Amino acid sequence: MNKKLLAITKNGSGAVSMVLVALVLGAILVLITGNNPIEAYSAMISGSFSTPQRISELLVKMVPVTILALGVSIAFKAQLWNIGAGGQFTMGAIAATAVGVYVELPTFLLMPLTMITAMVAGALWAGLAGWLKNQFSANEVITTLMLNYIASYFLAFLLYGPMMDPTGELPQSGEIPEALHLTTLVENLRIHTGIFIMIVALVVMVLFWRSAMGYRVNLIGQGEKVSTYAGVHVKHTVLTTMLLSGALCGLAGWIEVFGV
Repeated sequence: MNKKLLAITKNGSGAVSMVLVALVLGAILVLITGNNPIEAYSAMISGSFSTPQRISELLVKMVPVTILALGVSIAFKAQLWNIGAGGQFTMGAIAATAVGVYVELPTFLLMPLTMITAMVAGALWAGLAGWLKNQFSANEVITTLMLNYIASYFLAFLLYGPMMDPTGELPQSGEIPEALHLTTLVENLRIHTGIFIMIVALVVMVLFWRSAMGYRVNLIGQGEKVSTYAGVHVKHTVLTTMLLSGALCGLAGWIEVFGV
């Protein structure tokens, strides 16, 4: 127990140290430009927390970003450098939008279906990089980065082509039904129930790292020889890790689209 507490304390101290270093470096850059860093940081804080509307907008932006961070953390823990979170986010958003706009089902069925579709799309997009790594030893940094560009161009193709709203002139899809939007929590503010999904994701991640699968993912990060010696099927775990990472990134894309 004391060793675990010591490890947690060290990790917490490291995180605080990195934040302080970032603040100091930021202050130096502000000084170089001839401005006052105290005024800059004061404006940054007041711009985020000075009114309920600004706090609401901060939370709205924080939810998908936090889930994206959880997604890439799974891969990073296994020493898999998933640089393709943006592409997985995009593919999840595309898939969820397509289902939400074109599939006709009762809302209580369609809502979870859009979320599942987004997670599956993100998982498959990341899983493709995992498969390429297993089959051809393709570097995941390069493959995930390239898949980002493919996802971006695919989105542009859809918005200027098959998914473009026929009643409009702008490159955008048809409107998602109002009933599918995440419910707002406070009147006149945009903060929505996605924050609860984020909290659930955080709890699931804590439990995940205490599970057998979490142990295997962590073991892969120690090296292939170590994990093989411990009886872990490396290729299978690599693919599963990328699928899980992409699924969370796809979930973030769903929240971004349906939390408007």
